[in-house]
Amino acid sequence: MKQVRKKQSRIIRPRTVLILAAVAALIMGAAVFFVLRENTQDSPPPVHTASEYVTVLGTYTPDDIASVTITSPGGEAYTLLSRDGTLVYAEDPSFPLRPGITELVIANVCAVRGEYTVLDTAEHPVKLSDFGLDPSRCVCSFRLTDGTENTIRIGNQIAGGDIPYYYFMWNDDSRIFAGGTDMYSAFSYDRSFLHTVTQPSVNTDILDAVEITGQNTLSLRYTDIGWQIDAPFSYPADPSLMTGYLTNLSHVLFSRYICPAEEADLEALGLKDPLLTLTLTEAESVLTVPDASGSLHTWPVPEARYVFRFGADYDEYNRYVEYDGVVYTATRYLTDFLFSVGAKELCLSSPFRLDIYQLTALEAVSPSVRVRYDIILTEQVGRNGALITDEFGNTLFDCAVLRNGEETDTDTFLAWYAAGPRQVSPSGVFTGSSPLEGEPAASFTLFGEKSKRTVFFYKSGLQYLMYVDGTCLFYISSQVFEQLFPLP
Repeated sequence: MKQVRKKQSRIIRPRTVLILAAVAALIMGAAVFFVLRENTQDSPPPVHTASEYVTVLGTYTPDDIASVTITSPGGEAYTLLSRDGTLVYAEDPSFPLRPGITELVIANVCAVRGEYTVLDTAEHPVKLSDFGLDPSRCVCSFRLTDGTENTIRIGNQIAGGDIPYYYFMWNDDSRIFAGGTDMYSAFSYDRSFLHTVTQPSVNTDILDAVEITGQNTLSLRYTDIGWQIDAPFSYPADPSLMTGYLTNLSHVLFSRYICPAEEADLEALGLKDPLLTLTLTEAESVLTVPDASGSLHTWPVPEARYVFRFGADYDEYNRYVEYDGVVYTATRYLTDFLFSVGAKELCLSSPFRLDIYQLTALEAVSPSVRVRYDIILTEQVGRNGALITDEFGNTLFDCAVLRNGEETDTDTFLAWYAAGPRQVSPSGVFTGSSPLEGEPAASFTLFGEKSKRTVFFYKSGLQYLMYVDGTCLFYISSQVFEQLFPLP
């Protein structure tokens, strides 16, 4: 393809410390009342007891863990068994689990700690439901090899703090503690999220084509003079915009595994007749790999095609997607652009935005003249026979221009191209319909090695309609049009 926090520490001044100490004394002698709605933004402000130091509640090794039972926020419960220091799904030990998640679970059952004590319910009776602890948002019960059972109950996120801690309780302890976000994350995954996910391995650097059908229509094809829109109309695509679009394509990743497509109710998931189908085609390429001695070995890589079928919403944030015979979910955040970005958002406003090295010829036609310029580029070679490159490693070329087959002044042509065609910018967006009738005021055809781009100008009042590859999206002013002439 040419051309998708650091937390600041707070300094507490001595006077502030005295004020805080006074406030703490008042809090210790007063009754505490809390009002909490279900929304975590309305969680009660944390009430701190005299001790705000980290409280170690349990320390174990992976070998101490026999099993872990998790009840996720959705109410689904599942059990993981400890095998050789890792975890396996109890109902199906062959069920492949994501290593990152199992490691997070192990870490949070082997070291249970309260970042600080929020309050002791024995001293300050409260409604646990106000903290999201009755019922709890998620629960982790783990059994040790000696038969001991431990339970962590996690509630709402603590509002108002600099660090997004969560309320939690440990076994029968009467205290409410603040727990880290990693603890909540470890015990909030549902079973489907545990399954390993095979992400698509699309290389956007060698994409040849992008096709979208369904709720959006878009067809893009890569050419030697850049990306070309083929549907819903023909038009060159903007290189800068395509860079961002391809970056977004590289971020189309799956969030969770659902099941093999043959086991799914595709109609219920909106995948029998997908809402949108994305097809990506990689060009044939060559893989070069060095061996241990440094010798290079190459293998041809055939063309590859990837098909994504997007269906109904899985939840508020994810949608179903079928890929390579498996149903996954993908986040709306990373895939909504497929539904909303169309051809008009990607089109190139200036059709002459091509560097001279991308062209092999340019043909200009007006009612009175027809001129063809052949552009000949020759690699610059140093005295030692090596190619001369710029500071970025790009090969430098000498340029020669033929006008209707005869030598002409190259500098004059290059100056005209830079000051004339390259400066063409739309004066406005054309929203009407104007069939091609009569002779154009001028036409320009830009040739690459394998592709070409045609630009026709038709006079319409005081403006000139600009048809690029047969499609008119913009018009230019008479002043801009006149900058194209006289021809060199």
